[in-house]
Amino acid sequence: MKSIVITSDSLRHIEFVERIKEVVKPLLIFMVPKKKKASRIDNDIMKSELNFFHKRLSWVRDENIITCDTKQLHSKRATDMMIDANPDYMFVFGGPLLRKNVFQIPRFGAINIHTGLVNHYRGVDSTYWALYDNRPDLIGTTLHYIDDSIDGGNIIQQNTLSNIQASDTPESLFIKACNLGFDMLVNKIGNGIPVGKKNIKLGKLFQKKDMNDSIIDQVKSRTSSLLEEYLVGNNSRFM
Repeated sequence: MKSIVITSDSLRHIEFVERIKEVVKPLLIFMVPKKKKASRIDNDIMKSELNFFHKRLSWVRDENIITCDTKQLHSKRATDMMIDANPDYMFVFGGPLLRKNVFQIPRFGAINIHTGLVNHYRGVDSTYWALYDNRPDLIGTTLHYIDDSIDGGNIIQQNTLSNIQASDTPESLFIKACNLGFDMLVNKIGNGIPVGKKNIKLGKLFQKKDMNDSIIDQVKSRTSSLLEEYLVGNNSRFM
């Protein structure tokens, strides 16, 4: 299988690259660094990542990695490199929204890991929005093909988190959703990737501008009690 990877440069994105390399060696890896001015959620997640992916702190960059910004990623030079590689698949996690001239390059399609259930939450911060809605049962991950929509392409696989603990935080739940997605993708690469099924219900699209400090504070303050209630199964919202 010939593949190209598009991702970012945080520890979870490095983990993504290394997990893929366990089953297939990508021909090209494009890393689009996060903006220097990170959001409050991004900063909290980066701190929490240290507990999960600390072994990647000493990571040595692969010779096939190309660091670029979003404009460079869609440039003729970059797309010519992708076309010359003639990939079967493109694997995407945490990268920018891709234009047609990029996601249509691979023969069988571009596949994205979305850390949310796309029939409920699309866009960003899905874990936080599920907690905000008092729905820890809707925390999960979707593996889907990329098309013109945002997180609306054919679904390959969708799973909810099965390892939620009362001690979890919004950040640890998000990282667990990332790891779930890595497991799902690696399994599909190793055992065959299906064409996917059309999503008949698109969840609400959330953007960075929809999140604010008040919502974050609400989520953080009630996550512990919400998870305890969920885990003992005495709340009809989760049945």
